[in-house]
Amino acid sequence: MRKTRIYTTFLGEKKPAGVPGWPNAAFDPQPAKEQWMRKLAAQFGDEFEFTGGVLVPCRGDGTCATGGYVNEILSSRGTDALRDMPQNIREGVAQCDGVLVVALCVPGCSCEFDVLSTGKPTVVVNNLFAGDGLLLHCNSYIKRNRVPAVLVSSSDASDTRRALHLITVIRRMRETKILDYMDDVSEWGIRPGEHKIIRDMFGTEIVLKPGRDLLDYYVAIDESEARRQAVKWMQEAERVVEPAEEVIVQAAQMYLSLKRAMQDTRATCVTTDCLNYVYRDEFPGYPCLAFFQLMNDGLMGICEADVFSALTNLLGLYLTGQPGFVSDPVIDTASNQVIYAHCVCSSRMLPGEPAAPYVIRSHAECGQGASVQVKARSGLPMTTVKLHPVERKLSLHKGAVVGNVDTDWGCRTKIAVEVPDAKALLSGWNVECNFGWHRVSFYGDLEEDFRDLACLYGLDVVGNS
Repeated sequence: MRKTRIYTTFLGEKKPAGVPGWPNAAFDPQPAKEQWMRKLAAQFGDEFEFTGGVLVPCRGDGTCATGGYVNEILSSRGTDALRDMPQNIREGVAQCDGVLVVALCVPGCSCEFDVLSTGKPTVVVNNLFAGDGLLLHCNSYIKRNRVPAVLVSSSDASDTRRALHLITVIRRMRETKILDYMDDVSEWGIRPGEHKIIRDMFGTEIVLKPGRDLLDYYVAIDESEARRQAVKWMQEAERVVEPAEEVIVQAAQMYLSLKRAMQDTRATCVTTDCLNYVYRDEFPGYPCLAFFQLMNDGLMGICEADVFSALTNLLGLYLTGQPGFVSDPVIDTASNQVIYAHCVCSSRMLPGEPAAPYVIRSHAECGQGASVQVKARSGLPMTTVKLHPVERKLSLHKGAVVGNVDTDWGCRTKIAVEVPDAKALLSGWNVECNFGWHRVSFYGDLEEDFRDLACLYGLDVVGNS
């Protein structure tokens, strides 16, 4: 996998000798810039390729407040500002995945607005005790103009890596292809025209295929290969409750079919209109175990042709390296909990830990087929989100995993999460935006990451929804 290319720029004019300013009158930005480039390569070169390394020059056209603070007239320049930059900077930015801007010193030059307004995802980092005033004025410009940029002002290098990693997430979304098996518009399926909205926002390609295409793969699967996979699932499960072995073999055939279809289309993620296909007897069984295994393989399988949940889960996968849990939430105000329930869940949602135990069950709603009941680990924070690309919004709330609910009502996997205010969550559910029933939950406190991603994508965050 290639490294994420970051075009690196520096803000700060060299002052005449003896002129006061931060960090001191003798500061020279040129050696400071070179030191930063060495430091960036040493600390983050495993993931990023840093190019550029230029001091942003002053235009000197009379509209630039050199030697002082921000000239607010520039705030109306918008993304056209890049046209005023030198050609080498314009070309360098165009060839990269994102931009890093380092505020080196004060006084600076308000031409920083030019490089902030490239339209590329941008991270602005403060050279502490030197560029602070410049950084804070950058913040006001970013917020007022909804510039796709986030700020880092921290002595901890991991904070800079975290912010830069968001550009990797955005790059990987652009390189992603989702294979979507759907014949008719279903409850969760995307509508006409939404493919383009998704492509324009994320760069992600949606490949729409009819169900019969997947059935062609299914009938071509070697039954002995599917049986070996089924036996492996049964051996690794705590137990098998309802499904007969032949039903689990059918699920394994579906897994192998989906995996080969993904290979042929070079897709990272697959989703199917599974409930409708099974209810109409068009498919031989549910893909629950198939999606379970695909996620354990490091790929992505999403039920019910829910492309919005697929996009959400992919964001989290690229952010954390682990899949999330797409669910139908159940809100219990008496216990101040949300129970996230579905018949599909990865057993590898935590990095560096053994797989969670699981039980093979029937699909809960009809008592047929094969699905999975994963037992999640308690005592850890969980962040729950959902994208609505059309409305340009992101739902977000947090809690802590407190256990697993074991009842035959609802879906098989049921993860109980204590939230700060279940009544507020219930009251705010889908009021500002109809995100649907599904939500996607990830281990960890990822609020800052998702809020920053929302900023870079131009999304509004909706809390308690």
